[in-house]
Amino acid sequence: MGASPRILVIRLSSLGDVVLATSVPAVLKSEFPGARVAFLTKDAFAEVLGNNPNIDQTIPLTASESSFSGLFRIARRLKVERFDLVIDLQANPRTILLCALISPRRCVRADRDSLVRHGAVRFKSLLPRRGRHVVQRYLAPVQKLLGPVPALKPQMFVAEGEKESARQFLRCVQGPSARSADGPTVAICPGARWKTKVWGAGSMSLLAKALVRAGYGVLVLGGEADEAILREMKSLCENEKAVRFHTGGLRTIAALMSQCDCVVSNDSGLMHMAYAVGTPVVAIFGSTTPEFGFYPPDSRSTVISKSFQCKPCDVHGKNECPKGDFRCMNSVEVSEVMDVVDATLKRASGRGERTPRGVVSREARSLRIESPRFVLGEGEPAPSGNAWGGGGVPSQGSIVVRVPNWVGDVVMAYPALGALRNCTRGLRIVAVAHERVASLLESAPFMDEVLVIKGKGVVGPVRTARALRAGRFALGIVMPDSFSSAFLFRLGGVKRIVGFRGEMRNAFLRTGVSKKNWCHLSEQYAQLLPRGCEIDRKVGLQVSHDGVSRARKILEEAGVWENTKLAIVAPGASYGETKRWPEERYTDLVRLLVEKAQFQVILVGNLADEELCARIARKAGRSTVNLSGQTTLPDLAAIASIASVFVGNDSGAAHVAAASGCPVVVVVGSSDPSWTAPNGDIVDVIYERVSCSPCFLKKCPYDLRCLSQIDAERVYRAAIGASRERRSDRYGGNS
Repeated sequence: MGASPRILVIRLSSLGDVVLATSVPAVLKSEFPGARVAFLTKDAFAEVLGNNPNIDQTIPLTASESSFSGLFRIARRLKVERFDLVIDLQANPRTILLCALISPRRCVRADRDSLVRHGAVRFKSLLPRRGRHVVQRYLAPVQKLLGPVPALKPQMFVAEGEKESARQFLRCVQGPSARSADGPTVAICPGARWKTKVWGAGSMSLLAKALVRAGYGVLVLGGEADEAILREMKSLCENEKAVRFHTGGLRTIAALMSQCDCVVSNDSGLMHMAYAVGTPVVAIFGSTTPEFGFYPPDSRSTVISKSFQCKPCDVHGKNECPKGDFRCMNSVEVSEVMDVVDATLKRASGRGERTPRGVVSREARSLRIESPRFVLGEGEPAPSGNAWGGGGVPSQGSIVVRVPNWVGDVVMAYPALGALRNCTRGLRIVAVAHERVASLLESAPFMDEVLVIKGKGVVGPVRTARALRAGRFALGIVMPDSFSSAFLFRLGGVKRIVGFRGEMRNAFLRTGVSKKNWCHLSEQYAQLLPRGCEIDRKVGLQVSHDGVSRARKILEEAGVWENTKLAIVAPGASYGETKRWPEERYTDLVRLLVEKAQFQVILVGNLADEELCARIARKAGRSTVNLSGQTTLPDLAAIASIASVFVGNDSGAAHVAAASGCPVVVVVGSSDPSWTAPNGDIVDVIYERVSCSPCFLKKCPYDLRCLSQIDAERVYRAAIGASRERRSDRYGGNS
């Protein structure tokens, strides 16, 4: 294609899919600024595309043109345009025929993922752990042509005149119980195309009344198809003067949403419109599931979804509950939704967003798709799981825990291990650990003993199995997913083994636990604990006074000045190139930290990182000390505890630093920060999501675009901001 190709994007229906498809023209314009982009959709949804600067022409498909004969008429009209490229996001027989009739130079189609979704409905065990977002599915055909492209959020563009009309209407929404004339306004969208997706007029009305009592203005929105449920809500809220109702066109609804502070919605087209105009969403999922990829791609939004053995019951939804009890929606409490709305509004009014794993600065937000927060819960007990069937927690004896093999994973397991200690007072807890991570557990207060796996090949496991048999453990918890870790406990004679199902090891598990999706890895490990064990994410590495003294001695011997700002930089990552930010960017970052902010930079890493750190130190010049390969993990934790900031890749070192209380800036590439971001009070994640993210590959099949797009200046600004969050940013200041 040339610099100014003529491109047609096809997505005929439904409302939510058309909104999601707006990411494709945005990406096309970013890659081909001179392109002429047309968008074909049903006339009922054409207004969603209005004012979009990325779409040069919206082509509405009328009802008459939707027929078989009408398809030939629209094809003749489109063929005249002589499109260079057609991107078919509908990918059904009708649009496939249309593409053939148009005869573009090239036609590409999105994968419908139909087999995956229908398979998950029929066999719940096939539900993907973290299905790719629909935006990424729509961008996949563009990626085939151009390589990885930015995974941009869907957007609707509301004109200033429309916003002003919405503001005038909303001035009337603030009722007598609102906090002020400019108080927060919450929009409620109670409708959905399928009844099993509707929380219900009764629940939505109770929520509206609770919001009014809390001092919020409430606006109930819907289209013509939602008139029945809006009438029912009106009758239930007739005494609530602060609750206003509006039924209108899609653009009017979009304008009103854009001026609200939060939108509460079912899994519907209006949910997608809300985040597309920039308003955070509280989305309630009923019979559908976020694993299908239709969740709000916005970090300010929250998804509420309860798990049941019958869920999902359909790919799209149903008009009647197959079980007849509608448990997936009835189990969602009004108080639960109210708490989420309160938290959403508090975050929106704050200086930045505080997540369970730290602070993400406003600068770190981008137009790229993000993971929302998930409020998940078991609507019913699973047939087996973290109830620890077969006797529960033993009253005496010893518990053995096979901890993960990677440094970062061990640190993320700390909250679960601390909770296990609190739930099993009086019992002896023994950790089985690889020798590379054993030092992280030897001084941990929740471990009585660490059994280190030593020796290559089968020698180490055989020795460990003998030690396990000698220990006569009644209960074992296996944190890794691997077959070998469960087999080791069976070989060691552990009577009752608790672990995650899968990897062909279910026969070894007395209690097999199914993983809950959409949670951080630290929370995932907690699923292996007995019910009632609550984790504290703030459980971190405890650095002793002796450890701090040793850290100071190491720094002194390395020539680090007293009373200077100390920045730790870790440019390595054992996983592979897809987690390593480019060497030249680290060199530029170190120069910026030294020259502009007067930091003294400490380069750290393992033995494999020595040459990399040495090259960066040589290029960066003064005020840079290379300690790569010269520190143990406890040493790193101690140095981090007295440093001003840590900057590194998504690696074990970043987790150790965050757990030691050091502000952390982590550059993420192929992984998913919503799953494995470091736990800490101050954690700034730098993440540029592209169409193939997260891939979890060790070697990039393209050009490492997810990392190469991140420049040193951006990471430097994040490091300065994170260091300022610390109470004392002087070397030795918080000993």
